[in-house]
Amino acid sequence: MKKEVKVKWNVGMSLVILVIVIFTLSVFAVLSVKASNSDLVLAKKTREDMQSYYKADMEAERLLMQIDQILKNYYDDLSGLALKVQLQERIGDMGKVAAKTDKIGKITYRVSINTYAELEVALRYDIEPDREKYYDVTKWAVNQKEIGEYDFSNFTYWSESVKGE
Repeated sequence: MKKEVKVKWNVGMSLVILVIVIFTLSVFAVLSVKASNSDLVLAKKTREDMQSYYKADMEAERLLMQIDQILKNYYDDLSGLALKVQLQERIGDMGKVAAKTDKIGKITYRVSINTYAELEVALRYDIEPDREKYYDVTKWAVNQKEIGEYDFSNFTYWSESVKGE
């Protein structure tokens, strides 16, 4: 006669399984909280960057409106200070005016977004009586101000033992 061996599930085995399940769920809970926190930090950074961009965009639009008014006033009376001088006074140290004549030229200016980026605007103006507007926007782009440099002085490409062989 053969005796059948039966495996008994006693309290000890079920306790071990319960501990493993609780540990696994705890690990997933911690990972979920960490991922949620990372998403929150990214959302806040994105919000700050978007606010900075739209603030710079608003400043660039305000300056563009003032330039448009200067060009309109100059066309209306064609007197007063030279157009290049008026435009340069308006944009100040944010940009420059490159005029071929008083009626044709280019204007570029930059508005800072943050420490790493700026909004660059380039215009071409041409004051003619038959035109509806006095300028064309040739560039409206975000540029990086500076790019950090990496320090490779402590970086080893290969070990000394490989060099000697």
